[in-house]
Amino acid sequence: MNYRQLAQVGLGLLGVWALLDAAALFVQIAGVVGGSLAPLVLAEIIPVVLLLGFSYLLIFHNANVAAAIFPEAAGASDPAPSDLARVLVALTGVLLLVRAAPLAINGILTLLSLSDAEPTARGDVVGRTVATLIPIGVGIYLLARPSRFLEFLDRPMTAPTAESD
Repeated sequence: MNYRQLAQVGLGLLGVWALLDAAALFVQIAGVVGGSLAPLVLAEIIPVVLLLGFSYLLIFHNANVAAAIFPEAAGASDPAPSDLARVLVALTGVLLLVRAAPLAINGILTLLSLSDAEPTARGDVVGRTVATLIPIGVGIYLLARPSRFLEFLDRPMTAPTAESD
């Protein structure tokens, strides 16, 4: 098994997780809503649809996603040891993106639907929305530059300096 196949398995597992998470969110929304289609309900349904889209992509097209993430590892029969670390870093980036993107969409749509809300409630939603953008940025960085992140982790540590009294 090469590392691209390992990435495909990991992406497939992340897709199944996203599908289960979307199903749980849908059941939760259906229990609370009771037939009303208010703007806040729409803010809850669109992230579930996004999770379903992610799950479809990661389950049924994981080979294409793995090829996009690791283009140079196509047929390597004896991959470099650092490739496993790159695969794991990139899978962590995918996990962060899949988890944070629906939350960010939810926050943005909730913010748009709270036009007449009090400033404190609106400020809470803005804070939560900005907080969900941070994992999205980290996930994109881990996907785009896994080798650079690993170089940062493997940097030589500086020796502690002795303080003279």
